[in-house]
Amino acid sequence: MKKQFIEVWRQEWSAEPDVAAYHQASAMKDFAEAEKSFMALVGRGSVWSMMSLGYRYESRPENAGGPDLAQAEYWYQKAVDSGSAVATFYEGNFYLRRKIFKKAREIFTIGMKRGYAPSTFRIAGLYAEGWGGNQDTDMAESLYKKAISMGNIMAKIGLASLNFYARKGIAWKLNALLGLISANLQYRYIKWKDPKSERLKDMEDVKPFMGIIMMKNPIIPIKTREISVEPDAPALWRAYSTKDIAEEEKAYKALAERGSMRSMVHLASLYFNRPEENGGPDIGQTEYWYQKAIDSGSASATYFASTFYLKVKNLEKAFEVLTIGAERCYAPSIARLARMYENGWHVKKDITIASNLYKKAACLGNVQAKMSRKFMIKKLFIEEGNCIGLIKDIPAMWVVYFQYKYLKWRDPDSERLMM
Repeated sequence: MKKQFIEVWRQEWSAEPDVAAYHQASAMKDFAEAEKSFMALVGRGSVWSMMSLGYRYESRPENAGGPDLAQAEYWYQKAVDSGSAVATFYEGNFYLRRKIFKKAREIFTIGMKRGYAPSTFRIAGLYAEGWGGNQDTDMAESLYKKAISMGNIMAKIGLASLNFYARKGIAWKLNALLGLISANLQYRYIKWKDPKSERLKDMEDVKPFMGIIMMKNPIIPIKTREISVEPDAPALWRAYSTKDIAEEEKAYKALAERGSMRSMVHLASLYFNRPEENGGPDIGQTEYWYQKAIDSGSASATYFASTFYLKVKNLEKAFEVLTIGAERCYAPSIARLARMYENGWHVKKDITIASNLYKKAACLGNVQAKMSRKFMIKKLFIEEGNCIGLIKDIPAMWVVYFQYKYLKWRDPDSERLMM
């Protein structure tokens, strides 16, 4: 017997008190009128009206007062608190758009416990990428399988992509590709048969296109992961956007007291680059805040601290913090440490160690490390007069070069280009 998948949204929709009135409110273009109508429906127990109010407040036009994120959050949460599984998907997405990954994880978990496949799929993606907490591919695989058992097609795509990138061996790769092709065909069939199907709810990273599944690079920058566990990401962005240095310093210090590692890094940079009219650079405070960020567990802080120490010509301290960054598997710090070994900065020049470190950083996705390693090998071939080795290495050099150029065009600020 063919398995029947019950779509949760249809069940929740059937419980709406007045479908006709909801459609009428949804069609209203005037924000005030729509708000009034939705409020009336909320008074009658309409959960969908709560979700619609959340969306309306989040995307409210400027001529009506502009977005009101506090009200948007309130109405999304009210819908979730009313028992809606569907609302967990929309509130979770609200937090994803704000880059508040920890809260998104929390909300999607509620949806998963309520048996909602799209929310289960979303939280699987968060575990796969390490957003809002630790990266756990085994948990991601388990959650993708759970979403698949509920009928979610996008989870099949997510699982196949996870296996392709996270598993080693030809058998895994081939099996994953077959899974991607099968899921893509199933996706297209359901989209043709029922475009509004809940089984197709997806995320931006996975797009069926011309019969091939196109997926963003699975390498997630550590800096992004660190931002995802910030105690108050919106407050961090507000502090960053502040033009008054005294106000910016005050905001960062308040966040640092709450455990914000990014605020500590920003404070260090603020003190080092402070203009003369505000007191000029403060090397002591710069060093203090970089060290505090490193002691708090930040991997990316080791890179920025090393930049500071190299600028003040303290190679010993730069080597020390880069070594910590390498231990924490931070690719830019590993690549920079490799350069110190390659050039003999503070340490004895050692091409073998430099090559191994460049290779390690390259495996972590750092394209600059690939470039530097290739140039180092090329220089060695020239010094040794090894023309055959030099010629053989030319195709690989061009591949890395084009990869570097493409990434620099697509994402010039990428952590993968830092060294």
